[in-house]
Amino acid sequence: MDITIGLENINSSDAIILMDELSAVLEHITGNSGRGSFDNADTKNPRSIFVIARESDIAVGCGALRELSDDTAEIKRMFARKKSSGVGCKILTHLEEQAKKFGYCL
Repeated sequence: MDITIGLENINSSDAIILMDELSAVLEHITGNSGRGSFDNADTKNPRSIFVIARESDIAVGCGALRELSDDTAEIKRMFARKKSSGVGCKILTHLEEQAKKFGYCL
């Protein structure tokens, strides 16, 4: 299993599909889709990113890092389609590495 993580426009078709799937799962589990706690514009900040995980060029997960303050960021909209395949771990690791590069405290 070769999973790659890359920057993606949050308005891309793959991003929209993955976040819609995430919202449906959250709605089912908690009764709240989570859409109200995240604004896509948050990823336009130079110290914020949105990434998609791909396996054989197929989008299998996503995640965002958004700035809260000069030294604090928050991981948002993290989702992996496959359970127990390491996708979520790879997304989280990538976002944490980027947070360090941006100078956030971990």
